[in-house]
Amino acid sequence: MFRISNRHIYSCPCRDFHTKVLPVQAIGKRMPYTAFLSFLPEITGSNEGYLLKNIVFLELCRRRARDNFDIYYYNNHCEIDFVIAKSGNIQQFIQVSLSLENEKTRKREISALLKSADELHCNSLKIITQGEKTTILENGKKIEAVSVIDWLCER
Repeated sequence: MFRISNRHIYSCPCRDFHTKVLPVQAIGKRMPYTAFLSFLPEITGSNEGYLLKNIVFLELCRRRARDNFDIYYYNNHCEIDFVIAKSGNIQQFIQVSLSLENEKTRKREISALLKSADELHCNSLKIITQGEKTTILENGKKIEAVSVIDWLCER
């Protein structure tokens, strides 16, 4: 039987963007992701939201190899699933949510993006969902919600 070990778990670094950019090895808290999606239920149970985040993380890793950017997790009074930075400059915030139909979830995801965008001066805001596609205009900011399928097919 195949056992999952730490070498099969990848990390998304957590950092404070108010300090200088630190190398990945110097960052403490990490979000665990795995390259073996079929084993994910053994790690997380049947958490579909975590599976969707893991899929997005793996695609970001693939794109990172091509486009040379860094992937971070941000948590400062609100959580941003993925922060894309290039040469220490924030390029995009990405939230991942199964759906935005639940008003509480919708408010949480949008609020986190808006607060972080104001704090860190980023205007490229995206929410990746299981199947919803819409543009949200709030507080003078544009948030693009896309389905994971459409996002995966982007070049």
